[in-house]
Amino acid sequence: MSESRVPIVNHPQHPEIMEQLEAWRNPIVDKTVSGLGDAELQNIRLTGGQSPQRPLRVHRAYSVELDDHRHGVEITSPVDRQADFAVFSYPGFTEHGKGGIRRKMHSHLSYIFPEATIISVDSNGIGTTGDRYDYRGRHNHGLEAMGQQRLDLAQALAGRVPLFIQGTSMGSVISHRAAQANLERPVAERVDLRGLMWLSPALVDPSRIVKDMAIRFPVELGIDITKELAYKTSPLALLGLGRLAYRHDFRPADLPAMAHQVSELLKGTPKADVEAVVSRIPTVIVSGERDSLTQAEMFYELQEEYPGMVKLELIKGRGHGLAMKPGAACDKLQKVARRLVDETMPNPPSLSAA
Repeated sequence: MSESRVPIVNHPQHPEIMEQLEAWRNPIVDKTVSGLGDAELQNIRLTGGQSPQRPLRVHRAYSVELDDHRHGVEITSPVDRQADFAVFSYPGFTEHGKGGIRRKMHSHLSYIFPEATIISVDSNGIGTTGDRYDYRGRHNHGLEAMGQQRLDLAQALAGRVPLFIQGTSMGSVISHRAAQANLERPVAERVDLRGLMWLSPALVDPSRIVKDMAIRFPVELGIDITKELAYKTSPLALLGLGRLAYRHDFRPADLPAMAHQVSELLKGTPKADVEAVVSRIPTVIVSGERDSLTQAEMFYELQEEYPGMVKLELIKGRGHGLAMKPGAACDKLQKVARRLVDETMPNPPSLSAA
């Protein structure tokens, strides 16, 4: 998928961009959200445009202030229509909004769901689009805090349109916290959350944290990445992955937030908390069968207990490395995610749940 980055100046090849520029400068839909500050358009990038199957998409990067912290956000609107719904996407651990993996995931989602507004939100303190935070400010940026903030950002940026949340690895944990917080709000104050899409989720019960996350995961991830590169990646695709890795945009200033997020992940997510969400909000899970972070046994049990609400799709022979290949990951996610949207759009489960 070709990509070009467009500074916010005249771009003669695409005059329609300049015609829309003033309208795009402020992405806020609902200004009543408590703690909401200003928003700044920082960058525009383009993908597609070579075929009817891949029309030109305009991806706009912003910093959006909420609770005195600037959040990195990228937004892609539907082509020539109002959005039927919105898909919020939360990245995995260390992924920058400006990094190659996150941008490619966002772009792929815009083609899977052309009728939706796609909104990616950076993890707090990671990357240069939003603000950093240090150890002293960590209490305002834990996984629960990020979940609450993303609910407010959803209302501010998408208004009251139906909402789906896609989370990758750590992003699935943040999306779980957002869904949990939404269910705890009075019905009239909830966002219209229709479903969850988890890719390689890091929702590990505290009783299994040491074995599955602290011990098995680092070893298996190294082995899995080696296998992905050696046996499941063509030379051309390998070159593309190298470019994505080079554009990961890691910086030493990310380290305080990364260390804090590791400590948060190591607290785990109790199975009862996962059940409390997926029993009330339709959820699809896509993961490699060899991914030690994905608690397949737990999800199979929940799938049996809540038929129609939980759908687990395991990819044979793959591990957590799948989450680092956004093209392949979206190919696997597309079918189940599309079905989730088609089945849940007529009925808003999160608003009707008591």
